[in-house]
Amino acid sequence: MFLFAGLPALLLSGQGNLGAAFLILVSNIYALLLGRMLLARQLLKEGKVKPEDLS
Repeated sequence: MFLFAGLPALLLSGQGNLGAAFLILVSNIYALLLGRMLLARQLLKEGKVKPEDLS
């Protein structure tokens, strides 16, 4: 996760592009959370996990 989300943001912030670094970091975190939600929904549909297991 650090190499994918943190390193580009760190490089941009070192060059003075704090706005771009912040947007990259936020978008990568959003993509990670969205992927986890989609995976959880798929596993629920297939019956591989119970709703109690996800809380």
